[in-house]
Amino acid sequence: MQGLINDYIVTGYAVDLSKEGADSRSGHTRYLPHHGVINPKRSKVHVVYDAAAEYQGTSLNQELLQCPQLNNSLYGVLFQFRKGVVAVASDLESMFHGIGCAKENTDALGFFWWSGSMEEPPNDYKMTVNFFGNADSTCIASWAVQKTARDNESEFERDVCKVVSNKFNVNDGLFSVPTTEQAVEMSLRLIKLLQRGSFRLTMFVSNVKKVLSAISAEERIMMKLNLD
Repeated sequence: MQGLINDYIVTGYAVDLSKEGADSRSGHTRYLPHHGVINPKRSKVHVVYDAAAEYQGTSLNQELLQCPQLNNSLYGVLFQFRKGVVAVASDLESMFHGIGCAKENTDALGFFWWSGSMEEPPNDYKMTVNFFGNADSTCIASWAVQKTARDNESEFERDVCKVVSNKFNVNDGLFSVPTTEQAVEMSLRLIKLLQRGSFRLTMFVSNVKKVLSAISAEERIMMKLNLD
């Protein structure tokens, strides 16, 4: 997990306040408990922040405004996914972290971590981006992705924008079309569209090898499955 926190600092997802100046924190400073979760299939650690943890009778989630449900229904996405012959699935990498938090609100996203020996006091950090765990995180992330589609409707085909608006369940995209050619074109256009919002669409899988062959190797998963 140490390496992941270091990556946060390098990418700007978090700042080390021992270097930035912890005394500049505002009156709504809050520190969040956190722990690492490992996906056994990928051996990748994710940091989960507990915004529901209470301190002096309240939690960060209790102080956040109630957000509307902007995320597409999983049932709806799956029903649409059954329509076409050629299926494509993909994943928005670090979707939540791709959305910055207003600077005046970042003081509520503090956490402690050891930069060296655990025998020493921990360092004072804060996140600067949206992350999974806040009550409003999913709403914010869905809104930002859908706004990317709306803002680029004049340049990208309506069908491509509709995939982003209607066929994503949080960070998972699922669509199907009648032909391989359509699947290839749709996949490549989706990658370019979401790049406009600084989102990386990756981990592509499909039931047709020709679709995967048209996508760069670092953006796809080669699955050894015989679907015949």
